Amino acid sequence: MNALGDMVDEELMTVPRLLVRQAARLGDKPLLAFRDEGALGYAELAAAADAGSARLREYGVEAGEMAALYLGNSLDYVRAWFSCLFAGIVDVPVNPEFRKATLAFALDTMNARAVFTDGEGIGRLVDEEVRGRLGELRVIVLAGRYDRQRVEEALAAVPGRPPLVELREITAPRPLANLWKELRVDAPASIRMTSGTTGPAKLVLMTQGHIVARTAMHNHILELGEEDVLYSPFPFHHTLASINGLIGTLQAGATMWSAPKFSASRYFKDAADFGATRGHLLRSVSPLVALQPPSEYDRAHRITHLWAGPPDKEFDERFGTQFVQMFGISEIGCLAFRRGAPEGHQGTGWPPADMEVRIHDSYDRPLPAG
Repeated sequence: MNALGDMVDEELMTVPRLLVRQAARLGDKPLLAFRDEGALGYAELAAAADAGSARLREYGVEAGEMAALYLGNSLDYVRAWFSCLFAGIVDVPVNPEFRKATLAFALDTMNARAVFTDGEGIGRLVDEEVRGRLGELRVIVLAGRYDRQRVEEALAAVPGRPPLVELREITAPRPLANLWKELRVDAPASIRMTSGTTGPAKLVLMTQGHIVARTAMHNHILELGEEDVLYSPFPFHHTLASINGLIGTLQAGATMWSAPKFSASRYFKDAADFGATRGHLLRSVSPLVALQPPSEYDRAHRITHLWAGPPDKEFDERFGTQFVQMFGISEIGCLAFRRGAPEGHQGTGWPPADMEVRIHDSYDRPLPAG
């Protein structure tokens, strides 16, 4: 692969087009699975997203407007997210741990017209510091776990509350709407918050084409193919598990396993149970995995490439993995990468296909190698 064009068909440079194509080809093959929830197949997700997109429009949420995904990791999160993607509605994930002033600030910042949440989230949305923002919504969509009667009672005290609908109603089968066919490559798709590695976290707008190009590069670096199984137990409100992970898996025609929360003690046991061949870790948590006592699962898994950060020879030797290091930023994606640690190599790696990298000093003068 010498150019991005070798990785991505230009006719498939929107996420819905990718899913529709893969659903026709792969049918009921699992795209995403959880231990406790089971699996969501390619064709099932495509049908749910098409139906969801049409019904969101019926509630008055238009293409280009924003929807908050105030949910934890689940299959419902993905049904909600892809309903937005198919409608051209810009999804803005909100950390499900946000509450009170932090949650109010998030809703104010995005000017959301729809919120997807569960029973626990409703309890936080009706808090006195937050409920004033609900009048701006056109619909609240219930997903995950909830008691409908209790939710109705909680919302009864909110003046001017928007309609309440369940996600299963939104995504129920209906004639195809095909709203996704209207989407252009440069259509805004998602707003994600950066990790804040080099400064305060900020919001990044990603277009349909940006997401597809970014995930193609992730797949190239991780060597993720159709026969692979990716294990990525990180929050969907971050790009690693959701965009790089799930949409990368979709693009590859592979299967991804997730988890409600990351567990250092269960990481390789889960990987073995799920038959994972590729894995996501973070440099901040990989030492926690290494601190776990020796276990039969240290080598019972099939993971070879591990998206984790700087090479760690001891980790790789113990677990039989190869660290894949990626150096980049949210707005662009990968700038340089390397697999493993070639002898004597101390840098961040090499630029991927279609990426030119040049290092400048503080006066914007190019610097020599090294």
